[in-house]
Amino acid sequence: MIRPFATFLIHSLIASFIVVAIITCIVFIMPWTYHDAVVRQVYMFPEEQVRKYNNGHYPPKREYLEVTFDDDSLKNSIRHEFAAMYMNQIIQAHDTVHGIHYIFGPKAKFGDLARVLDVLYYNRACCWIPEPAELWFLNKPD
Repeated sequence: MIRPFATFLIHSLIASFIVVAIITCIVFIMPWTYHDAVVRQVYMFPEEQVRKYNNGHYPPKREYLEVTFDDDSLKNSIRHEFAAMYMNQIIQAHDTVHGIHYIFGPKAKFGDLARVLDVLYYNRACCWIPEPAELWFLNKPD
């Protein structure tokens, strides 16, 4: 039969092992978990300022390709790929005539918006206009 002090000692050792394991996880593993998180700086301009700068047009007048996202993940993936290629073309050609109008339907996922923002970031898109359920990308000359 185990004496009460021995039982207390065993439980104390187990509890201290658990505490040390939790502290180790917090100190060594947690900082790596958020390693891929990126903070992106966004500058917003009031609608009036955009209208003034673009001869009264909001968003600026362009021939926009409309890309609509819904709940079909396969089609959305294809739309993302096509829009990314089109955006890259616009930026590489310094095209100021075309743009992309992203529309997020009521069943679109947040991941679709995040993926569009990633494409904007990686293509170094300098000009885009967010709206409540839409996003307009256009290329502005430097």
